[in-house]
Amino acid sequence: MITAQSGPEGIEQALVEQPDTVLLDVHMPGMDGFETCRRLKADERTRPIPVVMVTAVRTDAPSRIKGLELGADAFLSKPIDEQELVSQLKVALRIKTAEDALRAERDSLETLVQRRTAELRKSEERSRLILRSAMDGFWRLDRQGRMLEVNDSYCRMSGYTRPELLAMSISDVEAVETPAETAAHLRKLMEQTEDRFESRHRCKDGTVFDVEVSVQYRECEEEQIAVFLRDITERKRAENALRESEATVRNRLKAILEPEGDIGTLNLADVVDLQALQTMMEDFYRLSRIGSAILDVSGRVLVAVGWQDICTKFHRVHPETAKNCQESDLTLAEGVLAGTFKAYRCKNHMWDVVTPIKVKGKHLGSIYLGQFFFADEIPDYELFRRQARQHGFDETKYLAALDRVPRWSRETVDAVMAFYAKLAGMISSLSYGTVKLSRDLAERKRVEAALRESEQKYRKLTESMKDVVWTLDTETMYFTYVSPSVADLCGYSPEEILSEPVDAPLTADAIDDLKTLIRQRSADYLANREGREDYYTDEVELPCKDGSRVWTEGITRYVLNEETGHVELHGVTRDITERKRAEAEKQKLEEQLRQALKMESVGRLAGGVAHDFNNMLGVILGYTDMALDHVDPAQPLFAALQEIRKASERSADLTRQLLTFARKQTIAPKVIDLNETVDGMLKLLRRLIGEDIDLVWKPGRNLGPVKVDPSQVHQLLANLCVNARDAIPGVGKLTIETDAAAFDEAWCATHTGFVPGEYVLLAVSDNGCGMDQETLGHLFEPFFTTKGVGKGTGLGLATVYGMVQQNNGFINVDSEPSQGTTFKVYLPRHAAQTASLSETAPGRSAERGDETILLVEDEPAILKMATMMLERLGYAVVGARTPGEAVRLAEAHAGGIHLLVTDVVMPDMNGRDLAEHLLSMYPNLKCLFMSGYTADIIAHQGVLAARVQFIQKPFSLTDLAAKVRQALGDEQRKE
Repeated sequence: MITAQSGPEGIEQALVEQPDTVLLDVHMPGMDGFETCRRLKADERTRPIPVVMVTAVRTDAPSRIKGLELGADAFLSKPIDEQELVSQLKVALRIKTAEDALRAERDSLETLVQRRTAELRKSEERSRLILRSAMDGFWRLDRQGRMLEVNDSYCRMSGYTRPELLAMSISDVEAVETPAETAAHLRKLMEQTEDRFESRHRCKDGTVFDVEVSVQYRECEEEQIAVFLRDITERKRAENALRESEATVRNRLKAILEPEGDIGTLNLADVVDLQALQTMMEDFYRLSRIGSAILDVSGRVLVAVGWQDICTKFHRVHPETAKNCQESDLTLAEGVLAGTFKAYRCKNHMWDVVTPIKVKGKHLGSIYLGQFFFADEIPDYELFRRQARQHGFDETKYLAALDRVPRWSRETVDAVMAFYAKLAGMISSLSYGTVKLSRDLAERKRVEAALRESEQKYRKLTESMKDVVWTLDTETMYFTYVSPSVADLCGYSPEEILSEPVDAPLTADAIDDLKTLIRQRSADYLANREGREDYYTDEVELPCKDGSRVWTEGITRYVLNEETGHVELHGVTRDITERKRAEAEKQKLEEQLRQALKMESVGRLAGGVAHDFNNMLGVILGYTDMALDHVDPAQPLFAALQEIRKASERSADLTRQLLTFARKQTIAPKVIDLNETVDGMLKLLRRLIGEDIDLVWKPGRNLGPVKVDPSQVHQLLANLCVNARDAIPGVGKLTIETDAAAFDEAWCATHTGFVPGEYVLLAVSDNGCGMDQETLGHLFEPFFTTKGVGKGTGLGLATVYGMVQQNNGFINVDSEPSQGTTFKVYLPRHAAQTASLSETAPGRSAERGDETILLVEDEPAILKMATMMLERLGYAVVGARTPGEAVRLAEAHAGGIHLLVTDVVMPDMNGRDLAEHLLSMYPNLKCLFMSGYTADIIAHQGVLAARVQFIQKPFSLTDLAAKVRQALGDEQRKE
């Protein structure tokens, strides 16, 4: 117990000690109890503490009201009854405990909502960033192939800007297919829903590039196509270069290993061992002193032995004489048959003899004897002197070299050349595998080293990828390779993956399905693998090491391993978990949109039916009222007429529910205090739900006013409470509470149907049987009910939904089977002051008058009935079936017209336009509009405009009499 002697001291103690309850005397020196209470409730730190005021002096009602209005939770008079004091303190403590729990729960929920909102926003931003920054190109197309969205990567690939591409279609960039073929391809895609293929696209500068295209089509309301495009120009160029290189190597190997093979582009140096030939020819020279040379067809010297000084020091040194040598060598060998030889005098005036080397019929080179003179001829020294002087040679040295040129008999030349011809034939017949074995081994080592280097390069490239690259032996069902990025994907190391078969984590059924799929695709690959490169795209949910699961997309192809004879599965797998989450969120939003459209369609139908039905009910109800006035209550007919009236009124209530659901019920909103309105209904609601259900009312504080038709609040609460009553099988509890709520832009961005702003919450909770998700999905649909036949129309919650929507609010439902249900209605908080609700209800006796009324109604039965009702009330009635007729009658009428009673929806001219037209003739004319629904002519979305008098069809004689008097006597009616 903490005590204080004055108000300021008590406030200071409350701030420090935070007591559970404050017991406050009204009469105190300095600062009285009222001011102390006001200050305690004004401070956020002490506002939740319950205050019980006590007094022996100011016990009058105004003092009690003042204390309660300042925030006191109870007001007791001295002397205080001990039991009453204890009870009041217990009540105050219970209220504080409940409010603290509610506040804590609300704070927890707000924290949870903010965290989930941040997570969703982060996920959305991540997906958008991935799409924009992806290395692959992306399109979003409509069914005609027009581009609706492109990313930066494809702009870079094609050279076009985004606005240029968004004005184009596939055919504008497609370089392979014709427009007709593209259209056919699109139709086939929409049947198959996905496809993967290669094509070529045209850049802005006219060049083309190769692309790998992955397409997905999802049949939804938008019916759009998602396309991912990868630039594979470099890959294609590398593949082409590799094929050309492989062809060259294959030709060489064929020439090397197969003596009968085609040597293709090989030259002489590729098929002979030049070092061995050089050694052999040198040995022959030492024995015979006869020189030789081997040249290829381009004139390149491959082997040279015993060349004369006149060649090496003069003729092949000077540019002109060297040119003479080369031209003579190339010209000489033309047309010489294999196995024969030919002698000729070169352009430097000496003899030479040649025999060709032909491998597989192709001329690759020749063997030359070298410069000489025949023994039976004398050289022309004067010719050589002139040649020396012409080319600037040292004549003495040149002639000395000339004297050293060998002189052979013709027989010797023939014998040597016969040997060389046989040598050429031997070279031609030897395969590269026997002539050049040592070089082949060296080349093989070089190739192996290059392959190791290439393998290391591609392994590094593979291991640096975020996507997982893998190969699988379809016979053993073991992975043969997995890139290290698998650890980031699912937590397993490559060694763990390689140590177990692929089906280890799967169930028996899943294993059978996987093996069946792989067998089918392997068989299809083996049967059709020539010229085909089929790729498969599969989405699979994989288990992770930590127990979680991750969605992946795998792109695979089947390849035959020539060494093992097994079909291998090569694949690249990437994490698409975020994409799947985004797709699920998109599907959820689409479902919400479809539901909203369905509700809107049913609402329009309901509104149209209710309008026509109201006209018929108006006739029945009106004539019944007039008939009741002429029948003695003691007669049996009077009771029958009353039953007709009751049935008509019940039918009218049903049509009002339909109109409310369709948001076409005409309402007259007022600025009200929701707590006062609910408080005034508690007695009625307790009678409605019965004695077995405890009704708990928890009004919130500082709610602020709302602008709503009070009758709609009554109907909304009645419907929700009846619904709760029916959900409670026996004894139960129903709680009604109010509170303030606010939503910002960020929160509303992730909650469909919510609008940022400040709201007043009206919540109705029960501890009944609750509902499952299937029931919640249809809860607000008209005519949907879980009650038995004859126990519900299915319009109660649909009506609630229509009311909330008509007042720019929204409604949430939380429910679980056996856990009860909570309906939360959010109505916009209004800035204006609340209006008085103390209007006196119109009396039930029909008020009479003697004014002149112009009645306009296009339905003959209602026109006739309303005329009779108004005349019975004493009014002079001028009736018209059309607006045009009404104008003519008004112009011709001799006296004044005091009131226009007109239908709103009529052919040619609506009621509002008719009223404006007649006001030019009768400036003081009053107007009363009547309709089954207003069609937004005198109201916006069913809300009446200011100073507009309106009566809802169907109406009774009493209702009409009251509305006519109100319209005639209301000079300055305001909202």
